[in-house]
Amino acid sequence: MIDNTSTNETLRKYSWNPNWIQNFESSWSKIEKFKFANSASTWDFMQLFSKEDTRKKKNIIGNSHRDLYNASGLDDDKIKNELQISIAQKSTENLRQFLSMFKNSLINKHSNDLNFALLRDYLCYCQQCLQNGYHSVLHQLKFVNKCPFHLSPLIRNCTVCEKPIPYNLLIKKTAGPYSCECGNVLISWKPEIFISEWKRHNSEIRDSLILEWLSMNDLQIKRLENTYFFDLVDIDQISDSMQFLLKVSNPQYQYNNICSSKSTLSIQQLESLNSKVYDSKSWREVNNVYDLFSGYRDLETRAIEQEISKSAYKIIHSVEKNLKKSILKNHKTCIHRLVRVSKEDNKSLPPLCPYAFAFVFWKMSMHKIPNYYNVDHPTHRMERLNVLEFGSDEDEIFIRKILNVLLNRYPITHPNRFSHIKWSLNHVIARLAYGHFKNWLRTSVEYAPKQKNPRNIDFKYDSNDFFVMVFPENENDPIEFHSPKEKVDTNWMNSLECPYHSVKLRRKKKSEESYHPMLIAINNLKK
Repeated sequence: MIDNTSTNETLRKYSWNPNWIQNFESSWSKIEKFKFANSASTWDFMQLFSKEDTRKKKNIIGNSHRDLYNASGLDDDKIKNELQISIAQKSTENLRQFLSMFKNSLINKHSNDLNFALLRDYLCYCQQCLQNGYHSVLHQLKFVNKCPFHLSPLIRNCTVCEKPIPYNLLIKKTAGPYSCECGNVLISWKPEIFISEWKRHNSEIRDSLILEWLSMNDLQIKRLENTYFFDLVDIDQISDSMQFLLKVSNPQYQYNNICSSKSTLSIQQLESLNSKVYDSKSWREVNNVYDLFSGYRDLETRAIEQEISKSAYKIIHSVEKNLKKSILKNHKTCIHRLVRVSKEDNKSLPPLCPYAFAFVFWKMSMHKIPNYYNVDHPTHRMERLNVLEFGSDEDEIFIRKILNVLLNRYPITHPNRFSHIKWSLNHVIARLAYGHFKNWLRTSVEYAPKQKNPRNIDFKYDSNDFFVMVFPENENDPIEFHSPKEKVDTNWMNSLECPYHSVKLRRKKKSEESYHPMLIAINNLKK
């Protein structure tokens, strides 16, 4: 244990050699080496090298001061003076080579031009590297899934408690080096030779993908700077995300697990075919969401908003038709039975088909229909969809962000020229709508057998729902939409148990009647 009681800080002596530090070494790794060499805990290290305001917090040190990417709780100048290394600065410089092009990518966790949403908040490590006392900041990049030096799969959890190890300063007086919160030591070592092995580690990058990334030209970097992520899917879920992003940066890159579509050329100047012809002399350009959707609008802007809403509705309707032709093709009578509230007289409701349940509640959520039995009712056959009230609150936030980017980059300069807004929104909404249906299908497994109305469901998109959009510098170039080809197993979607699994069971019984509230009211009036 380090004796830090001396009042003369300049006389403190540590067991330390700055040559122990290798290229691309992470802040966590540097601190763990210091802890091992000096039989210290993180608490000891913080007492020596944290900023004064951090030390004053004593036992209560918040996450921001424990963060290892910014290392804002550490006194980096003091560390440089006494250990001849930098904890934060060098790590940031290394990360900037990989992340600086994503500073505009819609994902909000930014600092120093770095997009921290693309960095793992848990420790990801290579066992071979760690056995040499080494951990790289490259292991923490969400689009790196194997060790750049040994090409072995990265480990994401503690091998004992099987939980992720938070990538921050573990503030425990008893926590030794290279350990998990559970107390497990991640590696085994022989104390007499472990330090000598630190110098033997070879930090030369062997991974061809990372070498390709580091050799990107200015045009590729510019394309990634103009790439915007669907940030409701964590890119950490995408198994080959680096190849995906390399393909986005360079259309000639050899990678096939990607689906891409492009708008027409100069779509920003393309006049909408269904638009009325307006006099543009008094037109004031629209360059943000508020101007387009606020209540204080002129007739031309209101007409644009209405046409965008109609177009979005048609996209939802197309998704619905596609679902009925594919996964729902054998469940149309199940849907009809549920919507009509069909049952036999004096009997309880029959079992619910999970596919019918998922479809009905999906459609309710898409169109804000209050009751399931009104899903096919004429009063709810709307012609427009309010795109700012689509889906969940998170969906709305994302749509607002992507619209603001679009309108800021390509303002609507003429009341008949907004095809780029429709094209982009239609692709986004189609993707989100299909993701919502999959979520409702998962929910139906629990709620359909109970015949319960779902409440406060926490929906999550999966890796198949991820996409990026590329907005060109040159307005004559197309807008691009890219998504990974589906890799997550979707067989489960066709294997749910429908209680009406044969034609005979699906057929309506003669004794079945509809108990739809509207039909009951009409029948009562006839009596």
